[in-house]
Amino acid sequence: MTFFKKIVIFVIFSQLFSLKGVTQGIIVQGIVRDAFDNRGLENAHVKILNSDSNVVALVTTEIPYTVIHSEGAVKKNKNPNSGAFFECIVPKNGSYTAVVSMMGYKTKRVLFHVPQDYGKKLEIGDIYLFQEQKALEEVTVAATKLKIYHSGDTLVYNADAFVLDKQNVLEDLVKMLPGVELRDGRVFANGRFVESIIISGKDVMPSDPMQLMKMLPAYIVDKLKFYDQQGEKSKTMGKDMHDASYVMDVYLKRDYHAAWLGNAQAGGGTQKRWEGLGFIMRFDDRQFFTISADANNIGRERENTDICTIESAYDDRDLTNHQLNLNYSYHPTDKLRFDVNGVARRQDTEFGVKEKQKLDLSNSTDIYKLYSKTSNKINDYYRGGMSMTLRPRKGLYGKLMYSFKYGKDTEESKGYSITSLRDINISDSVWLQIGQMQATVPTGITNIYKDSVLSLRHAYEHKAETEWHLALGGNLLKFKIDYDMHGDNGNINQRYINRVFEDEETEAKRKSLHDTQIKDVATTMQLEYNINYIEDSSKRGILTPYYTFIHKKAHDYRELVLFEPQNDGSEVSHIDVDNSRRIKEKSETHTLGLYWIHEMQLHRKGWVCFNGQMPIHIKDVSVQLIHETASNRQHKQYILLSPTLEMKWYPKADDRKGSITSLNLKGWCNQTTPKEIYLLNQTDTSDPLNTYMGNPELRKQTDLGLSLGFRHYFERNKHNTYATFGSTNTWNAIAIQSIYDKQNGTRTLMPVNVDGKYNISLECGYGMPLASNQTCWLNLSAGANYTRCANMMFDNSNNQGFDYMKLYGYRVKANLRWNNTSRNVEVAYTVASNGNGIISNADSNEKLQELTNSLSITSHLPAGINASVNCNFISRFGFEMKTLNRTFIFTDAHISKSIYKEKVELSLSAIDIFHQRKHVQFVMNGEGHIETMATQYIPAYVLASIRFNWSLSSKKKR
Repeated sequence: MTFFKKIVIFVIFSQLFSLKGVTQGIIVQGIVRDAFDNRGLENAHVKILNSDSNVVALVTTEIPYTVIHSEGAVKKNKNPNSGAFFECIVPKNGSYTAVVSMMGYKTKRVLFHVPQDYGKKLEIGDIYLFQEQKALEEVTVAATKLKIYHSGDTLVYNADAFVLDKQNVLEDLVKMLPGVELRDGRVFANGRFVESIIISGKDVMPSDPMQLMKMLPAYIVDKLKFYDQQGEKSKTMGKDMHDASYVMDVYLKRDYHAAWLGNAQAGGGTQKRWEGLGFIMRFDDRQFFTISADANNIGRERENTDICTIESAYDDRDLTNHQLNLNYSYHPTDKLRFDVNGVARRQDTEFGVKEKQKLDLSNSTDIYKLYSKTSNKINDYYRGGMSMTLRPRKGLYGKLMYSFKYGKDTEESKGYSITSLRDINISDSVWLQIGQMQATVPTGITNIYKDSVLSLRHAYEHKAETEWHLALGGNLLKFKIDYDMHGDNGNINQRYINRVFEDEETEAKRKSLHDTQIKDVATTMQLEYNINYIEDSSKRGILTPYYTFIHKKAHDYRELVLFEPQNDGSEVSHIDVDNSRRIKEKSETHTLGLYWIHEMQLHRKGWVCFNGQMPIHIKDVSVQLIHETASNRQHKQYILLSPTLEMKWYPKADDRKGSITSLNLKGWCNQTTPKEIYLLNQTDTSDPLNTYMGNPELRKQTDLGLSLGFRHYFERNKHNTYATFGSTNTWNAIAIQSIYDKQNGTRTLMPVNVDGKYNISLECGYGMPLASNQTCWLNLSAGANYTRCANMMFDNSNNQGFDYMKLYGYRVKANLRWNNTSRNVEVAYTVASNGNGIISNADSNEKLQELTNSLSITSHLPAGINASVNCNFISRFGFEMKTLNRTFIFTDAHISKSIYKEKVELSLSAIDIFHQRKHVQFVMNGEGHIETMATQYIPAYVLASIRFNWSLSSKKKR
C-alpha cells in the first residue's frame, strides 16, 4: 500500500471517528407551528444556546413529506398539519435556550433542561410563533389569538383571547374557557376534577381558593394551564412517585409581577340595596399576599356557579353578608415556606312567609294547610391557620400545620300551621287569629301547631398536623400525626302548643330548654414505607406497606328542662329524665395495608399502570348511654376490608401521563361501620314531632363498585371527548326508617339495614372548535344515574311496610360560545335539560323535569362602554303539587363605562328585571308528599356602582 493510500484511509477513519464522537451528545427534537392556524412553519431558524449564551447548534425546520411516483416523476407530498420538525444535538447535560425565529413572526425563546442520565433523545414539544403586528395607515392589524393549545402534557388557555373588562374576575374568565365548567364551586376541565389552584407555578393559593377566584382581576392573567403537578413525595425523591394532582395554574402577566395592585367598589340601589368590595394583592418570587373585603345585602352570597345552575344563585334567602379574607405566603428559598390565612364572616338572614295551600295528593284525602313563619338568623364564622414547610436538605421534607374554626349561630323564629280536611272560606285575618289561638276554631280543623324558638349555638375546631418524608437510598419513609378536636355547645329555648281535634279536643303545651355540649377528640398516626422494587426507562414499580392507628373519644351531654304551664299562669319546671342524657363514645382502629403501583411500557402500544390497595381495619367501638336512673352500654368489634384495584392505559407511546388518551378501569370494595350513637338502645322524644329510636342490631355496610373512564384529545382538529361509567352495589345499607302517623302528624325515626340497593351512573362530553381560529366553540355533555333503594318513609295507619322504589335522573347540556376579540363581542348560549323521577310500587310515580335556555351577550362598545345581558328561561314541570309547575325568566343587565385612563369604572346593573327570584321551602311528610310549601320573593333591584382599579410597580418591567 502506497503512502498516499495510507493517508487517505487515515483521513477517512479520522472523519468517521470524529462523527461518532459528535453523535455522543443528546438529540433534541421539536415542532414549530403557527399559533393562528396550527400549521407547520417550514424554514424557521432554530438556534440552541447554552447557559453561557454560546451557540451550540443551528438548524432549520422542515415539514415531513411522503414520496409519490406518478408517470415516471417523483413528487414530494407535504402535510403542514403535521407540523415543521427540527432536530439537533447538544453536547452534554445542562440548561439550554432554543431561539426560534422566522420572517413575519415574533422570535420566541424556549428554556429547556437536560437532566443527568436522561438518555439520548429529548423532545421539547410544540413551539407556537405569533405573527408580528403590522401598522397600516395608523390601523393595527393583529392575528386572532389562539385560545387553546397543548404544550406537551399541559392544556393551555390564552387569557387575552377572550373578551374581558376591568370588572371581570378570575371566576368570569374560567367560565369562558371551552371545556371548563364550574359545578358547585369546583372546577372541571373536560370532565376532570381540578384538585388545586396555583399561581405562576407556585402553590401559594389560600385554603379557600374559590374566594380568591371571586376577587382576583381577570385582566392580570396571562394564561391558564392545566396539568399534573408532582406531589411532595416526588419532590423529595427527585422522581415520579405517582402522587401527582391535577391543577389549574394561573400565570400572571409580567407587568403585574412584584407589583401592588387592587380595586375598590361601592354601590347603592333600589330596595335599600348596597354593596362594597375591596381587594389588595402582591405576588413575586418570594411572597404572595392578598386581603379582600366584601359587604353587601344584594340577596345572596357571591357564589361560583355555572351559567345553567340557577338554584344556588337565585333560591338563597334574603341575607346581608360581611366577609374579610387574609392570605400570606412567604417562600424565600426552596428549603422554607410559611403560610398563614384567616377568614372572618357574618351573615344576617331574614325569612318571612305566609301561604295557604291545597295539597293535591293522589290516593289520599285532600288536605288544606296554612303555614306561616318568620325567622332571623345571625351567623358569625372565623377561620384561621398557619403552616410551615421545610426542606433542610435533599431527600428530607417536613410540614407543621395548625388551624382553627369558630362559629356562632343565633336564631329566633316563630311559626304556626293549621290543617283542615276541607277548604274553609274565611278571610286571612281570621286564619291568622286561629293560628294565634285567639279565635273560635271552625269545623273541619284537624290540627293547630304553634311554636316559638330561640336558639344559640357555639362550635369550634382545632387541628394540628405534622408530616415528614425521608429518602433512604431509592426508597421513602413517611411519618404523619394528626390531632383533631371539635366541640358543639348550644341551647334551645322552645315553647309550643299542639292542639289536636279528634273525637275529643286535646291540647299539649310545653316550654323546653335544651343545653347540649359535644366534644370529640381524634388522634391519628400513620407510618408508611415506599419501596422502589424496579425502575428503568420502561418500567417502574413501587410497593408501600403502611400502618395507621386512630384513637377517638367523644362526649355528648344534653340536659332537657321542661316548664309545664299551670292553669293559674305559673310554670312548674323539672328535668326530663328520659331525654336528658350523657353519651360517652370511644373507638380504636388499627389498619394494616399494602399499596402497589406498577407502570410499564408496552411494545408500540403506550403505557399501562396498575395500582392496588389492600387495607385490613380492626375497629373496636364502645358507646355508653347514662340516664339519671339507668345506663346502657354497647361494645362492638369489626373487621373491615376495603380492597381497590385500578388499571390505567395510555395508548400513545410518547404520552406517559395520558394527557392525550387514557383509559381507566377501577374496582373497589368498601366496608363502613354504623355511627356509634346509632347502636344505643334509646328512645328520644324531646322533639314533639319526631321520635328517635336506636338500633343495637345494626350491621356494617358493604359497597362494591366498578368504574370505567375514557378521555381523548384530537391533536389535529383540537376536539376532545370523555366518558365515565360507574356502578355501586350496597349490602346492609344503613338508612333511616321514617314511620308517619297521619292522625297527629308525628314521625318515628330509626336506623335500619336494608338490602337491594344499587346505583348506576354515566357521564360523557364532547368539545370542538367550529372555526379554525377557535373563535367559536361547541361543548356537549350528558349524564344519567339510576338508583334502586328502599322507600324508608311510609304510613303506619294501614300497617304497610316500606317498598322498593327506583330513582333516576339525567342531564343534557349544550354550550355554544362565540368570542371575537377583534369585534369585542362574546356570545354564550346554553341549553340544558334536567330530569328526576321516582318510580314506586306502592305510590304514584313522579317525573320532575327542568328545561333551561341561557343567553349571555357581552360587548365592548366605543367610548369605553361595556354592556352585557344575561337571560335564563327556565321551565319546571312534573311536580305532584301543581302550583310548583311554572315557567320563569331570570334576566340581568349590566352597563359600564371606564374613565380616567381606565382606572375608574362606573356601572349600572338591573337584577331580575321580571321579578322572578324567590326562595321556596318544602316540608315533606312521612309518605314522601310535599306537605307544606312556603315561598318568599326576593326583591328585584337596580344597583349603581363605582369601581377604582390601581397598580403600583416596584420596578420597571421590560
